[in-house]
Amino acid sequence: TAPLEPEKVKSYEAGAKTEWFDKRLRVNVSGFYEDFKDLQIGTLIPGQAIVRANASALIRGAELQVTMVPIEGLTIDINHSYLDNNYTDATRKGKVVAKSPKNKTNVFVAYTFPATGALDITLRGDYTHTGMFFIMLRRGSECLSYALRPILVHDKATMRFSAQDEGPT
Repeated sequence: TAPLEPEKVKSYEAGAKTEWFDKRLRVNVSGFYEDFKDLQIGTLIPGQAIVRANASALIRGAELQVTMVPIEGLTIDINHSYLDNNYTDATRKGKVVAKSPKNKTNVFVAYTFPATGALDITLRGDYTHTGMFFIMLRRGSECLSYALRPILVHDKATMRFSAQDEGPT
């Protein structure tokens, strides 16, 4: 394959990081804009990934992170990202950039409490939802399909034990 041009991007981001109520509530928000030229696009071939082409793309988005500590030991964290992205070059104009979900949300809740003396127990639950995204399926240089792939919800619960450091005795 012919050598590719190096990727170039003009990237802008603005946001705010805030803390409220004696650091019991943290809200971070940001927005970004990225204008890619010569974005390197990969093609999935069984057993290997080969970059095949350069493209242009415009990616805009926003992120929100909220962390709450309503009572001692309880932490609630909510994160959400939103992407609006499209290829802008003539051959792919209007198509969504592959593997870039429009929405992604993650929530976790953790509660830590003392069990005995120097032992803490943390109970934690996680929930993640990744929105649908597009993926290009190819055979050689032929594009077989530009398919929408859903991602299932991922959740888990964990329990952790940790010993408190009480210093030298």
